[in-house]
Amino acid sequence: MARFKIITTAGPGTGVPGADHSLEMEALAGIGAEIVEVKGGEDELAAAAVDADAIYGKGRPRITAKVINAGKKLKVVHRGAGDVRLRRAAGRLRRASAAL
Repeated sequence: MARFKIITTAGPGTGVPGADHSLEMEALAGIGAEIVEVKGGEDELAAAAVDADAIYGKGRPRITAKVINAGKKLKVVHRGAGDVRLRRAAGRLRRASAAL
């Protein structure tokens, strides 16, 4: 089992170099991280976020307050500012950091 779980919204087949996460996995292997690709919508992403340490959003669905609030262990949310509700994310992640 991986030490850290990172979920992502994008996957292979996008035509973008590195979209298969091979570069990320090579960089993260030393800390025991795994990248889990989530297919589906907001509900599927929220379900996957429950035990995730980070969300790496490269596409749809959007990372919403529902997804962030579902992620009880989240430490990092990465996505363009237009898709993450920054105030909600900041408050949620501050509370998570205080609990560490």
